[in-house]
Amino acid sequence: MSNCHIAPRLIALRTAAGITQETLAHALSVSNKTVSKWENGISMPDLEMLSALADHFGVSTDFLLGRTEAPAAEDNPARPALEGLSATETLTRAFALAESIIPAEYNAVVEEYREGKLSSAIPPPMASRGHRNAIERHDVFHFTENSDELTVAVMLMQGRDDFAFLRQSDRRARLLPLFAFLADPDALALVCFIHSQHCSESFTPGYIAENLKLPLPRAEEILGEAAKLRFCSATTAHLSSGDITIYTARGEGTVLAMLSMAHAYLSRKKLFGYHYAPAPGSKMIKGEIQ
Repeated sequence: MSNCHIAPRLIALRTAAGITQETLAHALSVSNKTVSKWENGISMPDLEMLSALADHFGVSTDFLLGRTEAPAAEDNPARPALEGLSATETLTRAFALAESIIPAEYNAVVEEYREGKLSSAIPPPMASRGHRNAIERHDVFHFTENSDELTVAVMLMQGRDDFAFLRQSDRRARLLPLFAFLADPDALALVCFIHSQHCSESFTPGYIAENLKLPLPRAEEILGEAAKLRFCSATTAHLSSGDITIYTARGEGTVLAMLSMAHAYLSRKKLFGYHYAPAPGSKMIKGEIQ
């Protein structure tokens, strides 16, 4: 095999991913010198390492070897809808495509529910060490991660209201109780538990106290705060033995998505793919901060 194509393509992929030779070497459990030799054409990866490199960068081994100009190992279903467009047109069309996916999914999901079925969605195939792609610009943030820990996709665009909920102090203040609540370890444990299939849809403070190993007054306290923030709803049941508060929570996808993105931000795992983040990055807010 010739290494004439591997060197420049490896450099291009590593640069596009925004990682150093040292980072790549650590992820592949090889030395910095080994990666340097690959990129300088002094040596080349063996077949096993060639496959590992392809998995890391989400490309085919044929692309690394220069046998094809198409990076992806398989046809990208989105490519035909975006080919030939400018950057602005591509991003606008990509959001429109993302927006159209839920209506397209709807009939199949609802029909299954009507038939009394409840299957589990299977995550798409994953590269051997996981994969993370991101585009970060002044007008859009598009992020996907497909790993053992996370399977998530999110697209954020510069809004028509220019993030007024963040720019304006009175609206920004509405976020503070949420983050203050989640900063409490007991509260965060409650939020995780009520999003678990091990938690009953309706429950009492005693049920939460037992499952989270909390004193009953503490369970009552955090449930009251959770209800104010709409993590759950509360109703009063009038029993012969006295009144009791019953809480209901079916789970909220936006909560899990928010926590998943927080985990993605904090973990910064070495999962490689396409990463485009030119200056000034994701500085999307145009207006002044009050």
